[in-house]
Formats: sequence, C-alpha cells, structure tokens
Amino acid sequence: MQNKIPSTKLVMDLPHYLEHFEVSSEEFALAKGIYLNALEIAINEERLFVFGDNLYYKATQYSPSLKLGKRPVPKTLSAHISTSFGGDHEAFAQKHGDNVIFVKSAADNGGLWVAREILLPYNLPKAYPMVSLQSHIESDYEDNATEFGRLHGRSQQQVHRWKLKNAGWCKGNVYLKRTDFNPDLLLTHEAKQAVLFTDYLFGGYFLPASERVSVAHNPNIKERHRTLKRLFKEMFIKYSNQIDRYIAYPDTMWVEGDIYKKQSDW
Repeated sequence: MQNKIPSTKLVMDLPHYLEHFEVSSEEFALAKGIYLNALEIAINEERLFVFGDNLYYKATQYSPSLKLGKRPVPKTLSAHISTSFGGDHEAFAQKHGDNVIFVKSAADNGGLWVAREILLPYNLPKAYPMVSLQSHIESDYEDNATEFGRLHGRSQQQVHRWKLKNAGWCKGNVYLKRTDFNPDLLLTHEAKQAVLFTDYLFGGYFLPASERVSVAHNPNIKERHRTLKRLFKEMFIKYSNQIDRYIAYPDTMWVEGDIYKKQSDW
C-alpha cells in the first residue's frame, strides 16, 4: 500500500520539498511507487522538481539558471503557447531558438512553463512490493495453503514446494529466486521493492554512477541496450548465458540483488 505524502500546488525543487515536508527519499519512493535506487541516482544526476503529485526535470536552457522565486506560477506549456503565441508552436520555437518538433512534443506530453523554462515529466521505473508467499497465505488465507491452492488451481504439494523455496508474492503472482547474487536475501512479511528486470538492466542501475552516465548518453537505443547487456554479463559471468532468457520471460523482477522469475500467470 502506498503511503500518502503532501501534494504541492507550487513547483518545488525535490530536495527542498523533501526537507520542507520532512519526507525521506525512501518515503517519497514508496508513496509514488517508484524504484528507490533509481530515485536516489536521479537526485544526484538531475535537478528534479515536484509539482502536484509528479516529478519534472528542466528540459531547456533558455536562461543561465532556473530561479523559482518564492511562489512560481506554473502553467501548462500548451496553455502558455495558446495565450501568448496564439497556439503557434513555431513562433514560440523561433523566439527561444528551439526545435519546433521538440516544442510540439513537450506541449503534447504534459510540459510545464515555469520561470521561462520548460519542465517535462520525469519518469522513473515503477517498483512493486514483494513479500514471501508464506506471509501472503498467512495474512490473506488465514494460513490455509490448501485454500490458496484451490482458488488458484494448484495442488497443496505445489504450494508447499513454493513455500519451502521462499517463493515471493508480487503483482498477484508467485515468484522464485533464479540467481544467487545475494545469498542473504530472504523474503518475509516485510515488503521489498521489486522492479522489472528490464527496467533495472536497461536503466543501467547496476553500474557505478560515472559509467552509467557515459553509457546512458548514447542516443542509439539498440547500441545502448547491447552495451548494458554486455556489461551486466561481465559482472555476473556465472549467469551470462541466461540473461537473454530472463529478459524474454514476462515480468521478470529484480529484488535487492537477485533475479526472480514468475511462476504463475493469474
């Protein structure tokens, strides 16, 4: 369950927001359902802003620095272009020396006009709570594994085998750990953040910050993905031949250092 944190009617720097409302980055990530590690990396790499319930980043460099002031008044970019340029995206682009295709895309995708700069939504990988199957059965089925199996079309023996293997419960399905990168990882009733393995891998979140930034700047998606796969395989040689299969499996998860494969499709 996501915890409620304050929404804001003003545009605020994310660090200022966290300090002002006394919210930790972990609490923010849990409330927004986003991957904590990705958020912490983003805070170090980008100047992020909060408006309403969403994150934004500064997508333009029209002025040397973005000064929000005490009460910045945000408006949607599309509304600003409509009122100030009669809806003429090209006129806006010419005034600011920008690309009209970018301007149209920014206006169509929820861009904001704040302090003479364009802010765009900043998307981070979603995270999903994963608990042990045992704890899920205890809390939702009064510890009745037989009833759980009956409702999900699985034998009591199958459910028992899953429990013995410390299976996880996430997004309404059963997961099993397929790697042993983190031998101390144990699922319990306390939810751990699970992120799609493809989001983790192709976001480069396994790399040191400097190397991740270098790879991420490659605009060629195929080349970038190929490089990230190679680097991941070099780090985890024992499982290198299996990585492509884990990518191909639907909804494979990364949980605190290990890969979990979905065992059901409910």
